[in-house]
Amino acid sequence: MLNNSISGKISQTIVIMMVLSALIMLVGSVPVQAQRTQRRASPSRTTPSIGTLENSYTLGGGDRIRIDNVKLPEYSGEYTIPRGGVLSLPLVGTLSLQGLTLEEATQAITTAYSRILKRPRIGVRLIEPRALNIVVSGEVNRPGSYIVPVLDTRTPGMRYPTVTQLIQQAEGVTQTADLSRVQVRRRQRYGSERIINLNLQEFLRTGNPSQDIHVLDGDTIFVPTATNVSLSQSNYVATTSLATDLTKPRTVRVLGEVANAGSYVLTGGNTIPDRNVGGRPTITRAIQVAGGITSASDLRRIQVRRSTKAGTEQIFYVDLWQFLQSGDTNQDLILQDGDTIFVPTLQNITLLQANQLATLSLATDITKPRTVTVIGEVNNPGPYVLIGGETKTEGRTVGGLPSVTRAIELAGGITASADIRNIQVRRITKTGVQQNFSVNLWQFLQAGDTSQDLIVQEGDTVFIPTISNFNRAEARQLSSVSFGVNPNTARTVAVAGEVNRPGPYVLIGGETKTDGRTVGGLPTVSRAIQIAGGITQQADIRNIQVRRPTRTGVEKFINVNLWQFLQAGDFSQDLILEEGDTIFIPTAADIEPAEVSQLAGSSLSPNTIQVSVVGEVGRPGRIEVRPDTTLNQALLAAGGFNRSRAKRSSVELIRLNLNGTISRFTVPIDFNQGINEQTNPLLQNNDIIVVGRSGLARVGDTLENVVGGGGLFSIFRILEILGLP
Repeated sequence: MLNNSISGKISQTIVIMMVLSALIMLVGSVPVQAQRTQRRASPSRTTPSIGTLENSYTLGGGDRIRIDNVKLPEYSGEYTIPRGGVLSLPLVGTLSLQGLTLEEATQAITTAYSRILKRPRIGVRLIEPRALNIVVSGEVNRPGSYIVPVLDTRTPGMRYPTVTQLIQQAEGVTQTADLSRVQVRRRQRYGSERIINLNLQEFLRTGNPSQDIHVLDGDTIFVPTATNVSLSQSNYVATTSLATDLTKPRTVRVLGEVANAGSYVLTGGNTIPDRNVGGRPTITRAIQVAGGITSASDLRRIQVRRSTKAGTEQIFYVDLWQFLQSGDTNQDLILQDGDTIFVPTLQNITLLQANQLATLSLATDITKPRTVTVIGEVNNPGPYVLIGGETKTEGRTVGGLPSVTRAIELAGGITASADIRNIQVRRITKTGVQQNFSVNLWQFLQAGDTSQDLIVQEGDTVFIPTISNFNRAEARQLSSVSFGVNPNTARTVAVAGEVNRPGPYVLIGGETKTDGRTVGGLPTVSRAIQIAGGITQQADIRNIQVRRPTRTGVEKFINVNLWQFLQAGDFSQDLILEEGDTIFIPTAADIEPAEVSQLAGSSLSPNTIQVSVVGEVGRPGRIEVRPDTTLNQALLAAGGFNRSRAKRSSVELIRLNLNGTISRFTVPIDFNQGINEQTNPLLQNNDIIVVGRSGLARVGDTLENVVGGGGLFSIFRILEILGLP
């Protein structure tokens, strides 16, 4: 009976303990459930502070925890929660800790051990948190899922990665990001999603830490696309710590009015060898890498097209002219990978605008070779490679900007028929449009209007038309300009008419030896006449005509009055000659002896002429006399009449004409006469004076002493004796 009584009491005790254990478990679960219910009812949108991170941390597969069991210390230890979050514990079996905070996990484990222990004392600590799986999406350079560790787990108060750290790990935001509306989407325990709105722009400007929260496992960070982004906003985002590293290469396309349109890899720092091109990867950098703008660029309407992560396209309008003029750096947009820069063509461009564009730092390097074609009234039309700086041409250094005048210099200079007031420059833009510039180099020369000396670019054609109304004075001025023909350039000209040695001559500026004297100066009409032996006494220097072929195939006739040049010093009459010119000196209809004497002493006449005095004179033979020598003076220079034999009443004057004929004149002698065509004419080169014998001398001479048959002088015998044709 006693044993049965004891056994019954034990059974009752066990039943009571089991009931109490169940009650304890039920009571112990109430706070957790209540807490869960409370969280479901009113999900909080507040950001947890750093001090509450451990309390908010939820356990999952991969976490390493330590469980301290005070009453059963042998079952204390460290555990790694397996995937799925179900942990196997001694005596109590499996228990799911997935999604529980440390406090909730402590309560759950305590409840489990309460089934076998009275008032168990359980402690749970996080030893090593699992790596966090965070998704970063939207306007970041590398959107996707990231596995990140929790930082400084051994120090009090764990430090979890922040939103900005995850964005940086995703290689930063794009320049189309709206940093003021960043979202963190956080999954709740029962499937709901909590959205936390952050203003990272405020965080960057003020350092407010509440806007840069710590992320938890499973969080999604979303950076939205900004709408109506300004240049300043885009540049601001590009220079924040959240943006792509400025030294990271980015591929951009540069199209339109640039020297070398195409795709380029742009990197911060120096990009172009041998040129100081560095700094941020901006529009100006991209343009420089693409060879610079052309002179047809519209810098006020540059477009930058940018694709967003949302699949839309943003277009920025950039005014680089404002950047260059006022230093508005917002206009020099920082580029990002994939950007397209389009430089449009400037409509109705002026010479001044074209030259300004050509000399900007953004323009094509002035020293870069450019091929231009020069046609029309230049000495050597054709294509030329023009380079800024110094260029050697025809033994001289041509320097400066690659302008129209430089191109003309390389083409041998303008001809005297050039119309420099109406030069045309034809330019094909990158968009296929032809631009025509009218250049007035006369205005450049006379008024110093440097805009007229247009800077040429690759592919330009420079056309110099033929002038309609030739102006000798202007032509002489142009001969001395830098883009005129070099005076030392050899040119072949023909001299015809009343000169002593008509024919073709190579005329060169500078000093030339002719007839034992030095002829120097410009290659003019007077120079050509001098080289051709000088004018004859029959020359009409008032009506000289220069015939000049032009590049259009039409021959121009230019009238020259060298008498006005000699008498009034009108240098415009002494025309500077060009290759292919023909100078014709006509025969004068009326000859004024006084003028002949004046001309004989001018540089247009030879220093001396040669005449022959034969027959009955003191010193018969060939003699040199001044061009203004008369017949009487020549007789005296030859020793005068032979008194005993000479016929003193008259002489024969034999003249060899330029057309090959021979003229013969009987000239009565009167030594008291001045210059007179009848009794004392001026002599010409190669004239022959024949002094005959008196009647007494004729009777006394034998036939053997007579030159020629029949006792008479033979003209042809005299020519034979003198060796003349």
